Amino acid sequence: MSTKDFSNKQESMVASFLDWSRVAGSGAATCKAGDVISSKFLGECKTHETPGSKVTFRQDVWLKICDEAMVFSRIPVLIADDGTQQWRRTYCLLKPLPDMSVLPKNEFFVSQYKVGYKKQLNFDADKIYAKMKKHDCCIYTVEWFDGTMLLMNLETFREFQQYV
Repeated sequence: MSTKDFSNKQESMVASFLDWSRVAGSGAATCKAGDVISSKFLGECKTHETPGSKVTFRQDVWLKICDEAMVFSRIPVLIADDGTQQWRRTYCLLKPLPDMSVLPKNEFFVSQYKVGYKKQLNFDADKIYAKMKKHDCCIYTVEWFDGTMLLMNLETFREFQQYV
């Protein structure tokens, strides 16, 4: 499979799982923003060609989706997986809500996840998957170059998006 085939598979899975749409021609032209879109969010998807345990969020990709989302009046979300293109192994990174108190405390577990400042945020998917499995809707706060970010798996994000 080509790189584009892996990307298409991931984008289709994410759009279907979140009940969003794929951006027509994503990745084909510089004028096309993001890969997946909803009425409130614009998402950029990143995957690997071979499955592994590493998930990476890059600073340059985050800044790009932030700029594109602003143009389309959407909230940016960076979506990355470990190469499996499976929803259980796909993670979302985004800025916190202006008022996080809208999240029902009995439904979401929020905790801090420590990483060092880097131009890219790497983590071991196996380790964070095991931690997140302990709670139905687990959200980690992560300090990154752009301030506090939220990190959650795709299933939690599907629930989270209804409170935005």
